[in-house]
Amino acid sequence: MKITLVGLNHELQWKDPSGDLKRVLDQQFKSSNIGLVAEEARGLPTTVAQRLASQYDKPWMDIDLSSADLKLAGIYDELQNRRREPIDPTESPDHLLEYLPNADGIRETEWVRRILTHRVDEVLCLCGFLHVGPFTQKLEEQGCGVERLDVVNMAWFKQIYGAYRIVEKDGARWCEIKH
Repeated sequence: MKITLVGLNHELQWKDPSGDLKRVLDQQFKSSNIGLVAEEARGLPTTVAQRLASQYDKPWMDIDLSSADLKLAGIYDELQNRRREPIDPTESPDHLLEYLPNADGIRETEWVRRILTHRVDEVLCLCGFLHVGPFTQKLEEQGCGVERLDVVNMAWFKQIYGAYRIVEKDGARWCEIKH
């Protein structure tokens, strides 16, 4: 199974203020044989990818766990207390978002399971940029080929949302967001 993994922020998933995400995803639909669109989209309004999947008559699914499932998995409180803090509150609105190896790992493992239940050759999958590295590893461990499409590195994204960067230090992982 080939997975095109799109790393982004969740606001862009449904708002797409410049229309650039729609153009990028539309190109994926036109140049690939997408059999499934999968998204980390719990709690989001209708997403850009969901609307395009409907236009192209492709199946779409939210691969994330519901709040009830998170509670049953025992990770709801951990996710609610995810560290999100300013990098230096005296200098800018820049902030970091912590990766939670236990809770995020459980979620990503479930995402892989949900995707693999579908018998398709190609999947377009959107998730938060924070997950792309560990999620890619989990998909590859299951024999999937992964092609990353990190829209956070595109000029139009940086102009709207700033620079996103994954930092790994002393066994911790986080995303720095600099506006």
